[in-house]
Amino acid sequence: MPFLLGQARLPANLAGDVQTMAGKLIETLRAKSKGGSVEGLIHEFSLSSQEGVALMCIAEALLRIPDRTTR
Repeated sequence: MPFLLGQARLPANLAGDVQTMAGKLIETLRAKSKGGSVEGLIHEFSLSSQEGVALMCIAEALLRIPDRTTR
């Protein structure tokens, strides 16, 4: 696993550019958004659909995964 983590890191000369681009993308998406991300998902995937139920199950499962401070 440590080998894979090392492979996932960006070279220092690219990290700043990637962070800048990601920030611009986020700002653009937030400006276009008419509602929050949760509202967007609810409108896209109704809770009466299989996809909506699956998304809610995944969200609940993610909430149950402890982080470092709660282990």
